[in-house]
Amino acid sequence: MYKKLTEIIEKTNLPLTKLDFIKAFKDLGIKNNSKIEVHASVSSFGYIVNKEYDICDALLETVTEGVIIMMAHTGEFTNPRTWNNPPVPPSWFSIIDSNRRVYDKDLFVPERIGKVA
Repeated sequence: MYKKLTEIIEKTNLPLTKLDFIKAFKDLGIKNNSKIEVHASVSSFGYIVNKEYDICDALLETVTEGVIIMMAHTGEFTNPRTWNNPPVPPSWFSIIDSNRRVYDKDLFVPERIGKVA
């Protein structure tokens, strides 16, 4: 972690703030009623004073009446035939398919998502 942060600091001219993100979002044409889908690589921005919180706060302050969606993945609802990390034996496919719970947003926790999402 320390090494990665040091690399980010070395590659950054000036630290970014929430106000920088608000300005950038408005410069991109994002308005209070925009409907946007957000994908972000936090380390790509350089050093951010309050990390991902500045990005999220800026989004919420910019899009006040619109819609912000962020992609997430719930592995339980993918096809077990395509699983490779780790794969499951083919003999398990039908067992998994026929015994899954119905999706419940309060029960299933998204996985493999970034800090902004």
